[in-house]
Amino acid sequence: MEKKNESIAISLIALIIGILAIVLSWVPIVNNLAAIFAIIGLIFGIIAVVINRKNKKTIGIVAIVVSIISFIIVLATQTFYSAKIDEAFKTSDSSSNISKTTGKATEESKSEAKKEDSGWDEATKTFTMNDGVLKIDKVEKTTDYDGKAAIKVYFTLTNTSTENKNAQILFQELTRVQQKSANTSNDLQYTMLSFDNTEEDHLNDNINTNGTISGYYPYSLENETDPIQILFEKNYETVATYEVALN
Repeated sequence: MEKKNESIAISLIALIIGILAIVLSWVPIVNNLAAIFAIIGLIFGIIAVVINRKNKKTIGIVAIVVSIISFIIVLATQTFYSAKIDEAFKTSDSSSNISKTTGKATEESKSEAKKEDSGWDEATKTFTMNDGVLKIDKVEKTTDYDGKAAIKVYFTLTNTSTENKNAQILFQELTRVQQKSANTSNDLQYTMLSFDNTEEDHLNDNINTNGTISGYYPYSLENETDPIQILFEKNYETVATYEVALN
């Protein structure tokens, strides 16, 4: 008996749609359309098998198989791409948090670096520059030669330059002293103390290279209550401030 040939029109349509679905099933976003093609190809494949139930059904069956595989691939790729997108968002959030943390750490590092660059060490009350090292030992209230309020800023000063330095000039290169009121912060001026003061200030000493002296710098006060600010300077710019309350 002669075998009847398969009616291939609908079978071919189903197969073409199934092949198109399997090609598009790998492409993100577009594979949504591939799922629709896979369903259409499956429907046409089933119709082709039904029409050819007494004939050959090879192409129709292949179309059904291709369509089913396409749909499975769409589901698999959708799951994979969704997982990757979620992972990317999590990585982005993590990077953002790391960036914020790093930014905060960087700001703290800059702050610490700024403190180090200033040369001022609050713990030891020492200011270090290229030409000298100035340690503030204490600030003491006194009176000047005219009986007016004054202070002595006691210091230990080391000459780290390559030439001898006058103590008073080196001190003035490194610092200024102000009195801070509610409205003003004015530089205090050098004053002479009462004649019964026998303590040496050592401001006229010439300090040898790497030499160290201790002394005091006398200043006249504007009043006896407002705090004193000692401003430490680098290249004529204030880089640190030490405030002392007057008792």
